[in-house]
Order: sequence, then C-alpha cells, then structure tokens
Amino acid sequence: ALLSQSGGVGLTVAHLLYEEGVGLSKWIGVGNRTVLEFADYMEYLVTDHETRTVGLFVEGTEDGRRFFQASRRLAAVKPVAVYKVGETEEVDRAAQTHTGSLAGSKAVYSGAFRQAGVVEASSPRELAIALKSLDMLPLPGGNRLCLLTFTAGPSIVAMDKLLSLGWKIPSLSDGAREEIYRIIGEKTPVDIDNPVDMTGPGFLPEVYAPVARHLLKEPFDAYLFFWGFNPNIRIPVEELLILKGETKKPVAMVLLGVGGREVEEERERLQERGIPVFSTPEDGARALGFLLARRRLVEVRGWLT
Repeated sequence: ALLSQSGGVGLTVAHLLYEEGVGLSKWIGVGNRTVLEFADYMEYLVTDHETRTVGLFVEGTEDGRRFFQASRRLAAVKPVAVYKVGETEEVDRAAQTHTGSLAGSKAVYSGAFRQAGVVEASSPRELAIALKSLDMLPLPGGNRLCLLTFTAGPSIVAMDKLLSLGWKIPSLSDGAREEIYRIIGEKTPVDIDNPVDMTGPGFLPEVYAPVARHLLKEPFDAYLFFWGFNPNIRIPVEELLILKGETKKPVAMVLLGVGGREVEEERERLQERGIPVFSTPEDGARALGFLLARRRLVEVRGWLT
C-alpha cells in the first residue's frame, strides 16, 4: 500500500512500482488531512489482509506523537518504508503552502522513524526499490552476502554500495573455491573469490546453475546474482526457480541489458517465485540494503519470529 501526502509524488512512486513489476493493494492520497490523518490510515492497514508492505511519502505532520505511535504499531507487523522531504527552510515553507504541513527537522524525523522501526528512503525511486525488496524477500539471518557474476564490473559497483550499507562480503572457503574451479574448469583466467566471477563460462546455464547451487550451501545469509541479456543465450530461469525452492535465504538478481518482451516475461516468472529482479547494480545493492536495515530494526525491537 502507498500513502502519499502529494498526488504527484504518489503517481511517481506508483509508476516506478509498475515498472518494477510491483502492484498496489491500496493507493491513498492523504492530502491536507482535513478529516483523516496519516495515523488513521496506518491503523487501518495494521489489519488489512490485502496489504503486506507499506510505503509513505511525508511532507510533515502536526500530531507527531500519534503519527509515530501508529507507525510503530504498523511496522511491528508489516515492513514500512518512508520518503520524507524537508531538509531546508525553503522546503519547509513550500510544504506548509502545499498541504498546510510543518515539515520539521529532517534529523528529528529520521530519529523517530528509526525508533518506530521504519526504513527510510531518500527519493521516490529508493522508496519503490525499498517496497519491492521488503515485499518480495524474506529477512536475512545475518549480514554475510555472496555475489555471483560472469562480469566483474557490475558486481564491484554493487559491492562498493553494499559495504557502505552494512553488508559483509567474506571470502570463500577453500572447499567452495575448489568446487567452483572443478565446475568451471581449472583454466579459468581469474582467481575465484567473492564476488564469484565465473567469466565467460558463467554465461552457460550448465555452469551458472551448479555454481549457484553450491554457493547456496555455503554459510552466507543472502545472495545477489548477476546476468546479462544475450539474444543467443537463454536466461537460466528454470534452474534459478528450482534453486530458489531449495533455500529460504533471500536471493535477488540484477539483469543487465535491454531485451524487450522476452526479458519482461522472464523477470515476471522470477519475481512471482520470490526472486526480485533489478536493472542496475546500484538498485540491487540498495534493495538488499533496505532488507538489512529492516532486519536490524526488527531484531533490536524483538519483533523477529
């Protein structure tokens, strides 16, 4: 569900979610809150069985106590992500003119969001990525991440972002490295570690899938897989769906390149089975960053089941 204080921002986020293959159970325009406040809608969504995840766009509120009490009650049972504007006095004045809201201190709001267990995004796109990740993926058991790729550059871009977001990317065990060399072939031109760069052989589903299967047995808490569209090589969707059925760990994918309708169909199949697909390394990294942030907020508050 999406609650937005601005119709235009709500439309932007809804469109981004549509592009990401994510639907909405509810789209609520909060507006000037003449009759109903944010808190009224959030209290309703606590028990709304059609809603699994909630996104908020907030300019400001005058009843901060009730707002954050409702946020905490909602976040205790469903993931909540928020995009809050208002870092300058100019924005504060614009918000007051727009919806009659006092934007207030961004730092104060951010601290309150953390206390309420709400994950914070910094743009409409980030809010859409957060909602996609939190809706499709289970929470990780920890912060040990494995990246699997056949092209080093995108995984390095993602790695840089992931480390800044709190993920650890530990080296492979000697046993895992030996098994991957066995699958790929001893003459692979690179040293195998994490990120696991399979180079050219990784483009073959008969190589990609066995390597992925072995990595899923290793002591990692989450996985980010990379694939690049090539019209002459099929995306190993069937193999990935089988592997996803063998693990309860979060698995996300970055699908590089433009492939038209074929890619859209394959993305839809993967996402229907719990593997969210992103189009850039940064989006894949941010998605897992929001997932880890939710894991930590839930753990601190004793909400883990």
